[in-house]
Amino acid sequence: MKPATLIAFTICSAIMATTVYSLGQQQLEKSEDTQLWEGLTISVNASKKLECYFSGELRYHKNISELKSNISQIGFEYRMAKWLDMGAHYRLTNRATDIRHRIGTWVKFKWTLNPIRFNIRLQGERESTAGQTADTTVRARLRISLAGKRTIRPFAGGELFFISDDTINSREKSRLTVGADWKLKKKTSLKLFYHFQIIQDLFERESIHIFGFTLEYNL
Repeated sequence: MKPATLIAFTICSAIMATTVYSLGQQQLEKSEDTQLWEGLTISVNASKKLECYFSGELRYHKNISELKSNISQIGFEYRMAKWLDMGAHYRLTNRATDIRHRIGTWVKFKWTLNPIRFNIRLQGERESTAGQTADTTVRARLRISLAGKRTIRPFAGGELFFISDDTINSREKSRLTVGADWKLKKKTSLKLFYHFQIIQDLFERESIHIFGFTLEYNL
């Protein structure tokens, strides 16, 4: 990796960490929650460059005492180059109060500086709910992990979300993540993760501790 690229990555990481910290310091009405996310992903390699997948996830909130949402998602990922992937997805979210439909697309830039692998993902989403205004979200995620073939691959990263609806309302979400991918068998792996997430609008800031796992199987 060129020194300029590494410097740019370091600066972006510092900005994201600073943003999360600063959000936590603002004097707004505050709330806090602990959640559990349980997921399953089944994928198939349609070709050497194209992977299609289906995933489901259950999310519990209110200190893991109540089911918040049941999520189903279908999508694909296409490797355009060694350093570039792109993809798209559709998500259906069932909640007690509503049903949400989301479409999204993204590009991911990847490179390796042994023994570290870096990736930057830029993502756009549009989510609609019957009888309500639709949300548009722009996301930017930075992630680092250990490169090479490993039984357990730790990772860490941060992500910024900029969310707005069809009116002037907007809010921000920041997420810091640590976790590990654990290869159980040749086609089966388990992702374990922890998110510290902050959601903020003009009047309120919510801090959320999210513990989760996703079982992944490749057909």
